Amino acid sequence: MSEIAIITGGGTGIGQALAVWLAKRKFDVLVVGRTLDPLQNTAKFLPEKIRYLTADVSKEMDRQKINTKIDDQKIKLLIHNAAVLSPTGDILNVDAAQFEQQLAINLEAPLFLTQCLLKNMLPGGRVFCVSSGAAYSAIPGLDSYCVSKAALTMLYNVLKNSLKKHQIQIGSAFPGIVDTPMQELIRSLDVNDFPQVDFFRFFKEEGKLLSPQKVAECFGWLLLDADDETFSKKDWDIKELLDIVK
Repeated sequence: MSEIAIITGGGTGIGQALAVWLAKRKFDVLVVGRTLDPLQNTAKFLPEKIRYLTADVSKEMDRQKINTKIDDQKIKLLIHNAAVLSPTGDILNVDAAQFEQQLAINLEAPLFLTQCLLKNMLPGGRVFCVSSGAAYSAIPGLDSYCVSKAALTMLYNVLKNSLKKHQIQIGSAFPGIVDTPMQELIRSLDVNDFPQVDFFRFFKEEGKLLSPQKVAECFGWLLLDADDETFSKKDWDIKELLDIVK
């Protein structure tokens, strides 16, 4: 039976770059996302190593689709990368249904997909959460996103103990400001809803954004080369990983 890596949100940005990085290192990769075309674009990089599946990880039925797709394959890496930025703006004005959907994708999906696929995880396998610096700062205008990412960081800490019983390690890292579709969305926000928008536009204009490929290289080191203690030690800052992965 073959071993695979599963990446949610694998159609664009960091998810796509990490899928290609792992495939080039001989992993069989399954990328998952809600939209078909981006997933197909990811698979085109190495079609013999990358498969795709359209699924909404916030829905139980679609999490079971992933379970069915992998059949009896064993999972070496489960990477929770899928996330949504919206709703944006002041949390006192947030729509309840939109907030619940954001939490379903950013927080609940990593928990319940891990539950769903646990029986297929190899002893010694690794679960990985793509965190955010927004977990540690209340950024005006990204209020609910900050809440969801802070909760994900606590979930990572809580799962450390639970997954150890299954000989599975969990790691987490935040990628900084990266040239991804989410950053495009951030730069499109109105200054009245997001007062820091000019800062993010400046990063793009000055070429200061990290490439998804560089982030994938750093995350790849953590996933494949770091020992268990290092992998699970903390929610890693990309700046620390850049110092290691020259």
